[in-house]
Amino acid sequence: MSVSKLSGLKAANYVLNCVIRGESKDEIVKQFEGDEQLVDIWMSFIKHNHWIEQNEFQEWFVTEKGKSWASKLDGN
Repeated sequence: MSVSKLSGLKAANYVLNCVIRGESKDEIVKQFEGDEQLVDIWMSFIKHNHWIEQNEFQEWFVTEKGKSWASKLDGN
């Protein structure tokens, strides 16, 4: 199954784990077969749920809440 076919929290968790690994938005978009709009939707979802934030350099980082959700969704 391609990454762009993930649904619901699986897709959100996939994007969250990409951020955890330090991948750029461009790298994530490539994994979603170039679907930047879809990545933007999931980035917006995890941002508005306070799983990620941006610093003053516009770099994404995962919050404690995001780390907790990633652990739950990954089954750890």
